[in-house]
Amino acid sequence: MAGVGQGGVGELDCPVCFDLPEGVVHQCCEGHCFCAECDSSIEPRLCPICRDELPERPIRNRSHEARIAALMESSLMLVTALNPHIGYDKASQVRPRSGESA
Repeated sequence: MAGVGQGGVGELDCPVCFDLPEGVVHQCCEGHCFCAECDSSIEPRLCPICRDELPERPIRNRSHEARIAALMESSLMLVTALNPHIGYDKASQVRPRSGESA
């Protein structure tokens, strides 16, 4: 994957907060994705990647949301599998956003 932000998953990270979006993901007309929360705080209303004007009505990217949900689900299963062998603290570090409750 392309560059990796704090969320640890690169292309899925929000370019505004550099973390893995939770829940709703918005995009610009060119398809650049970011957290819905970050979208509400972007001023001026320009895409953080291409600098095109953001649409007045947000465009939701359900495909991006589904990929993030699948990643989180598989990460949680991995944490559960590793827990008896290396302990929860170390196993939870495998998750893209370690230390958060699911």
